[in-house]
Amino acid sequence: MKELNAQIKDRTFARVYLLYGEESYLRNYYAKALMKAVTQEDTMNCAVFSENDIELSAFRDFTETLPFFADYRFALVQDSGLFTKSAEDWAECIANLPETTVVVFNEEKADKRTKLFKTVEKVGRVVEMKKPSEEELLNWVLARCKANGLKITRSAAEEFVMRTSDNMENMISEFEKLASYVDATKEIRIEDVQTVTTLWIQNRIFQMMDAMAEGREKNALSMYYDLLALKEPPMRILFMVGKLIRQLLQTKELQRLGMSADAIAKQLAVRPFVAKKLLGQAHRFTEEQLTTYSKTCIEMEHAVKRGDLADKLGAELAFVKIARRG
Repeated sequence: MKELNAQIKDRTFARVYLLYGEESYLRNYYAKALMKAVTQEDTMNCAVFSENDIELSAFRDFTETLPFFADYRFALVQDSGLFTKSAEDWAECIANLPETTVVVFNEEKADKRTKLFKTVEKVGRVVEMKKPSEEELLNWVLARCKANGLKITRSAAEEFVMRTSDNMENMISEFEKLASYVDATKEIRIEDVQTVTTLWIQNRIFQMMDAMAEGREKNALSMYYDLLALKEPPMRILFMVGKLIRQLLQTKELQRLGMSADAIAKQLAVRPFVAKKLLGQAHRFTEEQLTTYSKTCIEMEHAVKRGDLADKLGAELAFVKIARRG
């Protein structure tokens, strides 16, 4: 990321970048920063290809065209899934990009064994965006307070990280609420953090899963409605539940292999206290049940994307089905 920052500042770009990893905030931040630096906010020489709009022929036509009254053409490819499968035709295209084109791939997952990954690594830059450590997140909070003219004690900053650190996008949203709340005093205390910040969404998701495990359908839906009231998007809630279910499946497998809680935390790239929660919850379900629930979440997500169901209803139906052990 230091190299990325230097290239953005100096406008000395590689032909292609792969930004991948589980920290979506950092991936999106650097994708936008590169877009702004390369295009200088010129939309004429810029194109975005999403997961629903990725055709190699259209991509090649755009990237092989000379920029119009500009130094570069810029293409952003998001959530393509190309780095998890054979994509040799894409690899060939990337290997022959003109020097007047800059391409950025923004992907959650990437397989280092694929030809496309190796091609990007050879002709461009590959940057893995890992989840920051708790110390890094703490330093981020302290720096953001300083930049906003706010005073905060280390204990208050630690409380904030503990409550909000499921992802950095959530942290930013919660920080903005907190900054507005203390605008008059410009000082953040632990009491302010506890008053303003919502409980860590992952904790709420664990609580929902507990309720569904016990068949407490009304309780699970009540927690879901609470999250909606806190402006959490239905599809994000459904995604988090689906992610937890997949983690529980992995936890059961790793536990069967004799791994300790710390080893499981490292394997799943979660914090140790999260791994302990996973171990505590995993025994409440069979692998068959968790596999079925994972499919339920995926099916509802697809139904919403197809327009068959509204997002709020789709997530609700998934949770009801899980609570009823459907």
